[in-house]
Amino acid sequence: IYNYVENYTKLPRSWFKGKKILDAGCGNGRWSYALSSLGAAVTAMDQSPRGIEETKKLCAGFPDFVTLQHDLLQPLDLEPASFDMVWCFGVLHHTGNTFAAFQNIAPLVRAGGVIFLMLYGEPTSEEGFEEINRYVRHRRIVSSMSISERIKYCQDNFPPHAVHGMFDAISPSINDLYRFDEVLGWLLQAGFEKIERTIPSRNLFIAAWRKKER
Repeated sequence: IYNYVENYTKLPRSWFKGKKILDAGCGNGRWSYALSSLGAAVTAMDQSPRGIEETKKLCAGFPDFVTLQHDLLQPLDLEPASFDMVWCFGVLHHTGNTFAAFQNIAPLVRAGGVIFLMLYGEPTSEEGFEEINRYVRHRRIVSSMSISERIKYCQDNFPPHAVHGMFDAISPSINDLYRFDEVLGWLLQAGFEKIERTIPSRNLFIAAWRKKER
């Protein structure tokens, strides 16, 4: 999973050592664990008490690790420009107001720091539309299931390496899609530059750097 962090951000492993990073929407803590293992001081934030508890257990061995239970749609009681990186992987598009959540986390990146976002992208090809339709079919099937039933459904219907990703993709009730030019506008307006789609994918893997003070 450490290799994924490097690949997604296009940053070398050495960059993360000693950096202060917010994992905005940490879920069960997989990215908090990876970022902490790379030497970062991670603050893991999520609205789910269960997610926070799971992340605490997973990252208990890291001395600089802290957690914060908070809804991304609510104003954050955190100092602006206090993080070297805000990492937000596959979260904003499930909030119901992606732009509002983005506006809450973007100011936390300090000058010269980076924000990394993974957002669901709108399909632009026949294959992309077919993929979205597959997700919709599965979402309809699991919509009335409990969390444990949804996990079992994914285990029964997808290969082991895809279970986590498919659970994330079909379990939430809100799954908004975005074009890159939309998100590009948000980032430019928020004072970011060097905005790059780091991975060739229908989904949007985006790294952007806050302008340094001159």
